[in-house]
Amino acid sequence: MKHKIKFNLIFSSLFLFITAIPAFAKGPAGSVIGIPCDGVNCNIEDIFTLINNLIKFAITKLFFPIFIVAILYIGWSYLTAGGDTKKVANVKQMAWHMFLGVILVLASWLIVKTVLDVLGATDAGMFLTGN
Repeated sequence: MKHKIKFNLIFSSLFLFITAIPAFAKGPAGSVIGIPCDGVNCNIEDIFTLINNLIKFAITKLFFPIFIVAILYIGWSYLTAGGDTKKVANVKQMAWHMFLGVILVLASWLIVKTVLDVLGATDAGMFLTGN
């Protein structure tokens, strides 16, 4: 019963969070995921800028908050393990998987950024340089 309540709470929180994301996508140019052109006079640079905007949004607005919540959950699980070796091993496994996930996300971002730089996107490195 306790597991079902926890699952429902996590699922409903994620559902509410994910359903709010499309509200950010409809903004004008320069918004969170704004399309950098007016829709008629677009060129290849605008496509690269859009990809960069999507990546910046995913990393800053989605990835890091989920990462913080995961760290808090792992810490809470460790504190409530009560010395039970099975629970502590499970928490260590969760921490390891989270660490691997962080490495995977950052490595994939680096690969995409490198490919966009090679293809000649001048704005592709905006997230890395902080512009």
